[in-house]
Amino acid sequence: MAIKGKGKTRSRRAVAAGPKPVYVVPKKPPLARRSVQLGALAALLLVIGGILLWTYLNQRADRRVQEEAAILSRFATLVETPLQPVSQQLPPTGLVIFGDLREDLTSMQEETADPSQVAARAGRAAENADGFAGTIEDIPASQWVRDRALPSEMIDAQGFIVQAIRVYGRAADTLRMAAEARPGEHRDELLDVAEGLLDTGEQLFDRGYQKITNAKFELGIGEAQPFS
Repeated sequence: MAIKGKGKTRSRRAVAAGPKPVYVVPKKPPLARRSVQLGALAALLLVIGGILLWTYLNQRADRRVQEEAAILSRFATLVETPLQPVSQQLPPTGLVIFGDLREDLTSMQEETADPSQVAARAGRAAENADGFAGTIEDIPASQWVRDRALPSEMIDAQGFIVQAIRVYGRAADTLRMAAEARPGEHRDELLDVAEGLLDTGEQLFDRGYQKITNAKFELGIGEAQPFS
């Protein structure tokens, strides 16, 4: 019998299993990410909201300016309407009132007028002036300025114009007295007083009417005129 030789038997070496393949999710492009999309949507909504808000505020401001301009135009009309019988437009934006008083004063100074006619016209002018002043003084300019935040020029304009008309009224009454006085009975002195009152009334009215023009300019209506 053959004798098998003794030897070490080789054991099979265990082979470790290789790593299992792992699925790697590919990264999405930035624009495909939900967080980016949500951020972009929020930004877009913010821009749209800003545009809508700006449009609303702009339209609201336009409506407010239109309303203020309408009130100011109404104020100017309420001032000018009662003065129409004694006023005359002076281009480009001026207005002259009680021009007949100045003409009658000059005629009396030059002794070319009929004193009785001058006295009658001056008496009517004095009565009219008192009524005109009361009508314009009743315009609620202060309330409009307070409630609507309108230019304060409106209040100043009303005050100057009312003062001016009352001064014109005193000038008319003084002219009437001068016309009724006999020559030499202080007529010249009365005419000088009447002339000074007419000058003062004209200055006050010009200043007040200019303030209406300037208030219109603040609201984009017309052009401001320098006071001279």
